[in-house]
Amino acid sequence: MLRITFGRSQFWLAPATWIFQNAGQIRSRFHFEQGIVTIDEVQRSTRQRLPGATVDTWNWAFKLHEGEIAFVAGGFRLILRGPPVLCDVQYLRSEQRGLPCFDE
Repeated sequence: MLRITFGRSQFWLAPATWIFQNAGQIRSRFHFEQGIVTIDEVQRSTRQRLPGATVDTWNWAFKLHEGEIAFVAGGFRLILRGPPVLCDVQYLRSEQRGLPCFDE
């Protein structure tokens, strides 16, 4: 969520984990020098039903400033791991994010 106050942009951000269900056909390519990966865009396209499957799958692509991660998945869950905080930038520092966690 974006908040603009007197010409200054602020963003409500919360640490979260995105868990993709029934993921496969994973492809990735990276070219980074500083060990930091940033997401530029997330794309979901091409809905399809695999033979014999009971759920649809989608092609997902995480466009990164440093490359791309692409895969096929049937769905996802988003787990918020903390309350939202108001930030002047569009990212959380590592101490605000915490370590990856798949507990709900």
